[in-house]
Amino acid sequence: VGLGVHLAAGAHDILLQAEYILTSIPHVSWPVQENTVTNVRRNQPKGAQQGIEQAYESLSDGLGRSASALVQTPLKKYQRGASAGSALATAVRGVPAAAIAPASACASAAHYTFLGIRNSLDPERKKESMEKYLGPTQSRGGD
Repeated sequence: VGLGVHLAAGAHDILLQAEYILTSIPHVSWPVQENTVTNVRRNQPKGAQQGIEQAYESLSDGLGRSASALVQTPLKKYQRGASAGSALATAVRGVPAAAIAPASACASAAHYTFLGIRNSLDPERKKESMEKYLGPTQSRGGD
């Protein structure tokens, strides 16, 4: 389970970086959570159930980012007076990032799930992890 936590976290980091690079292409933007790695370390799931809940939220966010790039952003552009061709071009430019967003979300969901399972099976490991990233005084308040 511990190996799964690390592998999923690494895959998520790589895919998230690719997503950031692709969203930096002009005219393609959607809200991407900042500091998601720090967020995972601070808000570790207490157990498997909370891990699954956070995994669901991650999947939902990834699909939302994908839909935003393909539909919402071009539609807003069109509604603000851009031509249909320009709005379509915006959607086409968003395809690479929109394709990576669900994969990134799946890796994040796997990470949350494995982390929740690990924290259920080994609460002491969660405490060690929180102390490693937040320091011993801050981690006590989050338990």
